[in-house]
Amino acid sequence: MPLVKSSSKQAFVKNLKQELKTKPRDQALAIAYSIKRRNRADGGQVHEGPIVSEVPGRTDRHNMAVGAGSYVLPSETISHFGENNTLAGLAYLKKIGPQGIRKLARSVPGAAAIVSRHLRRAVGGRAQETPTGHPIDVVTAGGEMVLTPEEVKVIGDGDVILGHALLDNFVMKQRAKHIRTLKGLSAPAKD
Repeated sequence: MPLVKSSSKQAFVKNLKQELKTKPRDQALAIAYSIKRRNRADGGQVHEGPIVSEVPGRTDRHNMAVGAGSYVLPSETISHFGENNTLAGLAYLKKIGPQGIRKLARSVPGAAAIVSRHLRRAVGGRAQETPTGHPIDVVTAGGEMVLTPEEVKVIGDGDVILGHALLDNFVMKQRAKHIRTLKGLSAPAKD
């Protein structure tokens, strides 16, 4: 049976089991890891977009790879856009796309200062570009959303580092806004 050419955990286990049938353990492990690394280096599968699962939003349980430079939006940010409905929040973010997220991220307090600081650092020549795309292992939760490096670049006007800084600020401001919204809601109706 041929070995599976993939960097996934399932492929690694399958390859290891296959190799253990004919080779010593250390040699089988070396082959399975080699295949995993080779396929990762060749741009193995990376996750993009929503993480839809039954795993709670603050319980990181999904091992996956994302492209370097990606940004994982937390579940409470997604949920907040849908008035505490994750699927509605995901639909909204899909509808507005990276340009809409860029506008939102730049409209919150503190965004202008982040852009200004970033531009001051860039004076004196072009900064070295942040590598993007190659897989990075992460652990995520259900309800989160992975923005691709390209989407992060749109948010940061072509700069991944600025995109990350704006998104970090945006997420923290959204969290505070969500807390204020929840505190301001009236008590549940009683029969």
